[in-house]
Amino acid sequence: MNKVKIVLVSILGLIISCTENNEEIVETTITISDLITIINENPDNDQYIGSIEASTNQGTIIYSITEQNPSGALKINSSNGEIRVLDQTLFDFEINPSITGTIKVENEGVSDTADLIINLTNTNDIDALDFVKTLEGIPSVNQSLGVIEATTSQGDLTFSMIEQSPNQILEINSLTGEVIIQHVPNFMGNPIITGTARIENGETFKDIDIIINIVQPCNTTTVPVLNAFYPLNSNAMDESGFDNHGSVSGAVLTTNRFSEVESAYYFDGIDDNIQIQDNEQLFFDNEFTISAWVFPQAIKTQQILRKGTNVNGTSSWPYGLGLSATNEVVFSVTAGGVLYQARKQGYNMNQWYLITGVLKDQKIYLYVNEELVAIEEIEGEIFNDSLPLIIGTRLSIPSSTFKGKIDDVRIYNAALCQEDITDLFNN
Repeated sequence: MNKVKIVLVSILGLIISCTENNEEIVETTITISDLITIINENPDNDQYIGSIEASTNQGTIIYSITEQNPSGALKINSSNGEIRVLDQTLFDFEINPSITGTIKVENEGVSDTADLIINLTNTNDIDALDFVKTLEGIPSVNQSLGVIEATTSQGDLTFSMIEQSPNQILEINSLTGEVIIQHVPNFMGNPIITGTARIENGETFKDIDIIINIVQPCNTTTVPVLNAFYPLNSNAMDESGFDNHGSVSGAVLTTNRFSEVESAYYFDGIDDNIQIQDNEQLFFDNEFTISAWVFPQAIKTQQILRKGTNVNGTSSWPYGLGLSATNEVVFSVTAGGVLYQARKQGYNMNQWYLITGVLKDQKIYLYVNEELVAIEEIEGEIFNDSLPLIIGTRLSIPSSTFKGKIDDVRIYNAALCQEDITDLFNN
C-alpha cells in the first residue's frame, strides 16, 4: 500500500514539472504607419487632419508628438491618435508649405515612431480692403463710388452685396467690384450707408465692410437768409424784403418753365441786362449761395449773374454763374486774389436748368438741377467790390450777354443743403 502511494506521488510530480517547462513568455509588440496627407491651407483651429494607424498585441498604447515643424502647429489625442490643428496661423502655404512631425506610440516600455507629413494646398487667397468713402453731398442714381480693391493668388473674383443699411441703396458689379448708387433716399436721417460685401473665388470667400459717409456742405441747424430774390414776375423787383430792386435794360418778359406768361425775362444775347446797385446784402465772407433758372438758346460765353465786371487779376469779379463757349456750366469765386472756378461739362440749348453755386468752408460747390457736379477748394477771403450785381451779362462786354431766358434769381447769406436745392428744383 505504501509503495503504491510513492509511485502516484512520483508520477504527479513529473506531470507538474513538464507543464511548467512548456509555458512561454509573450512579448509586447507595436505596429505603426507613417501619416502623409494633403489639406488646404488656412484651416480652422481644432480641425481634424487624420489619425495615426497603430496597434499592439496586448495592452493599451499611448500617442504623443515628440517633435514638429513648425513648433506648436499640431496636437494629438493621446488615447486614439487623432491629429488636429493647434495653431491655424502656421498653416499658411506661403510660409509653411508643409507641416512635419514625429509621432511616438508607447505600451509599457515598448515604443515605436512614425513620420507625419502634412502638405498644404495653396488655396485661392483673397486680399481685400474695406470700402470706405466720404461723399460731399447726396449722390445721384447710377453714380459710381469707385471699385473695391481686391486681389487673388489665382483664378477670378466675383463680388456681391450680402447686406446693407439703408436697404437697396447700393449695388455691386459682380465682375468688376464697382460700387454704384441704385437708389437715393432722404439722407437727412441717414448720413451714413453701411453694408457688407462678399468677394469669392471658388469655395474661398472674404467679407469686407462698406461704409459711405454723407457730408453735406451746409449747416443743417442754420436757416439761410434770402438776401436777394428776383422771381422776375412782371418786373425785376427784389422780393427778399431788402428792396434792392433791379433796373431792366432791353430784356423782355416771357414765359417761365411752367409756361406762365410774363414770369421770366428773355435776353437777346447782345446787350440786354438787369442791374442791381451795390448793397450790403451782396457782400459775403466765407459762405453764401447763388442760384438761378436758365433756358439757354445758344452755346457761347454768357453770364447768368455776376457781381462786378473785371476779367481777371486780384480784383476779378467776387462771384458769378455762367455758361462757356466750350459747353460748360461755371461757378466762379475770387478769393485771396485768385479766381477759382467749379466747372461741369455739358449743357443743352432750349432746356431749363437750375444752376446753383455754394461757398462753404473754403470749398465751392456747383449744382446742376439737384445734382452736385463739381467741387473745388479755394484759399483766402472773398474779394468784395462796390460794383453792381448784373443779371444776364457783365458791363461793357456785350459778347458775354446771355441768350435765352432767366428766372428766379436767388442769393442767400449761407450754404443751402442739398435738400433745399432739391426743393428749389422741384418747385
